[in-house]
Amino acid sequence: TFNQLLQSTNINTDNWYMETALRLMQTAEQLARAGQPANVAALANRALQNLSQVDAIAKNAGVRAAAKTLAGSIYERYLADNASAVANYEAAARLAPDKAGRAKEAAERLKRTDANAKGKVANGGN
Repeated sequence: TFNQLLQSTNINTDNWYMETALRLMQTAEQLARAGQPANVAALANRALQNLSQVDAIAKNAGVRAAAKTLAGSIYERYLADNASAVANYEAAARLAPDKAGRAKEAAERLKRTDANAKGKVANGGN
């Protein structure tokens, strides 16, 4: 039952916050695909709050890097905040350089995209 699940779950742990963030983003994705985007940003922001808790309490750098990578993805995909996405991806790469290939690639991709956009603006949109 639901009560048994709650009793067996260690709440307020890094794992709990990460799992909650993932479930919030699954719900956000389902709403977006169903053409109901009204609550997507709110769910994304709540997931980011959970990921911030992971970063604050996790002792393992790999777990913190995973939280930062997920946060970068949320900023990029759901909130269109490339600067925050890059900052989180780069933080993930610093935390766990051996496991942060995806984060490094995402940060570089966003930097190139932003540079290309700025170049087009400087050239009058051409």
